[in-house]
Amino acid sequence: MVADLEHWHLDTFVVNFRDLAPGGDDFRFMATFVLNADAKVEEVKVTMIGDFKRIPGLEEPTAEAVENEAEVEVIEEV
Repeated sequence: MVADLEHWHLDTFVVNFRDLAPGGDDFRFMATFVLNADAKVEEVKVTMIGDFKRIPGLEEPTAEAVENEAEVEVIEEV
């Protein structure tokens, strides 16, 4: 699934899945990012889907990979 994030408030974003029809306010997915002491994403909590934590030992994606929209798995479901 591919989604676009729209800033909502502080560390919370509205998740707009590209392959799902818009459902209005009663069908809104929200993603909240939990940061660690180094201000890096430690966990992502997505309503109605689940919580995802960083897999220890995985490297950060390179700027080139991000620019090329390469898929990089850096989180696992908790």
